Amino acid sequence: MRVRLLGKCLLEDEATGNVELTCAKARELLGYLACHRQRVLSREMVIGALWGDLQEEQGKRALRQTLWQLQESITPFQISASRPFIESVNGWIRLNPDSGIWLDVARFEDLSKRSRFTPGQSINQQQADNLTEAVGIYRGHLLEDCFKDWCLRERDRLRDIYYRTLLQLMEHQRVTGDHQAALATAELVLREEPASEKAHWTIMWLHLQMGDRISALRQYQRCREALRRELDILPSSKLVNLRHEIRKYVGSEADNADKIIESDAADATMLDLLRQMHREIIALKDELKRLESKMERDVCSDRRNKDDGQIQNRF
Repeated sequence: MRVRLLGKCLLEDEATGNVELTCAKARELLGYLACHRQRVLSREMVIGALWGDLQEEQGKRALRQTLWQLQESITPFQISASRPFIESVNGWIRLNPDSGIWLDVARFEDLSKRSRFTPGQSINQQQADNLTEAVGIYRGHLLEDCFKDWCLRERDRLRDIYYRTLLQLMEHQRVTGDHQAALATAELVLREEPASEKAHWTIMWLHLQMGDRISALRQYQRCREALRRELDILPSSKLVNLRHEIRKYVGSEADNADKIIESDAADATMLDLLRQMHREIIALKDELKRLESKMERDVCSDRRNKDDGQIQNRF
């Protein structure tokens, strides 16, 4: 079986098909255990992270119920009853490293760290294959519908690993002459960080190598607009110098090329603005979900405190 937490939360199995975990708390518990898979966790620690707003007995009950739901979902996929995916004994809980179940977060981190300190231009083919597999595993951010503090930290940490992995792979593909693959990877970098000068420079350089100088100059315009919009800065001297070099190749057609690019720039700018608005709308929706979740917890907490006060008054 394969457990996926990056992107849509799925339990994958060739024999029985895929199952989506529909219980949000079960997904969150699974994600928390996965991100702390190298530790044996006390139940109190898990309750504090996932149900910190509940009173002690309520938190224990919520953990028992959620753990039961999660185990019911996973049990049909386990290799054997003697090798459970989740071990819960004497107040301690963890993911069993000997269960034989594939976990995308674990595999992604393992593949990425094998070349963590190696510059992209220096990695060997085996390391490049590892990075390619890691990028393929990362189908989306960790538990995108969860806004607990622990999840936000882990999501950012894994996203940083993904971003670094993309940069390494992009540089390897560039120096080894795999231009089309490098272009595709550079676009993935820009999806994560639209103002990445490394990715913009790489795309410009690749278009130049492939003889498409107009596209290279268009990319410079795209970079300039992204830097202005995201950081309110101008392109670095490295990018400016590459642009000058490209214009030398264009020669007498440079002025006409600039006119074409300026015309395209208006459309590109509008498209980038729409993309930026889309990202901001998604961010606002995520923030609203987080606030809504917090408000629901606060209301529940107030109700419990009120009920407890009424019970105490009776006595």
